[in-house]
Amino acid sequence: MISWNIFRNTPSYIAAILGDVDFAKELLRRKPTLVSEVDLHKSTPLHLASATNNVEFVTLLLNVSPGNVCRAQDALGRCPVHVAAIKGRIDVLKELMRVDPGAALVRTDQDDSILHLCVKFNQFEALKVLMENISDDTFLKCGDYDGNTILHLSVLNQQSEPR
Repeated sequence: MISWNIFRNTPSYIAAILGDVDFAKELLRRKPTLVSEVDLHKSTPLHLASATNNVEFVTLLLNVSPGNVCRAQDALGRCPVHVAAIKGRIDVLKELMRVDPGAALVRTDQDDSILHLCVKFNQFEALKVLMENISDDTFLKCGDYDGNTILHLSVLNQQSEPR
């Protein structure tokens, strides 16, 4: 459930919350800068659309401002691609990666990679998609703030992919 008190209830947030793509198209046609508007937690409409798994809305926002909004970081340093991975929104994750694969390389304020977030939030399908799309070996082996790789985290949390 989305808490209304954390958003400023702007038209773009209302459109994102309701998933009303036609309303959002008209808003963004009239004022494209709404795509990068932030709430009290520095989240953009793309963060919200990524969390709610609205692929059509995500695509609309990316068509208005491809790239710029993909790397926008919220108050925790998370980009929309991080939010999609944490929530296991595979189709949204794929769309964000298609438009800006480099956004997945952005680290959070806690120095977590998107791969660390997948492990921490038990999103193995998202991890699989990312591992198939990220070819940077250094990134795949990187540590978090404590120096833990994703393998370390999995062992520490006694996690394994369900069969």
